[in-house]
Amino acid sequence: MYAALTVALNLVVALPGNPDYSSAWGVVASIVIQALLVWRLWRGSEIAWLLGLLLALFAVASTILSGPSYDTGTILFVALSLAQTGILAALANFAWSRAETSAALQ
Repeated sequence: MYAALTVALNLVVALPGNPDYSSAWGVVASIVIQALLVWRLWRGSEIAWLLGLLLALFAVASTILSGPSYDTGTILFVALSLAQTGILAALANFAWSRAETSAALQ
């Protein structure tokens, strides 16, 4: 579900009124970082969980603090970022319990 929200978030950025990527390399870097986050979340990484949560919360905070226009693209961007936060909150037990399990095995 988090991966689907990430893909939807990348599509929403293309709508008018949303923050744009800095360049073609910005798009590539963003997708690579997001793919690494999804992959590490799938493996139960607590660092990826924390980084994903912070990125989603900072996206909402920076959008609100920048004084955006309240058009469809901006509202969808904030809504999808908040949905990512909710999904990550639900995945907290998964990520942190795997860390405790792997520490106990060592």
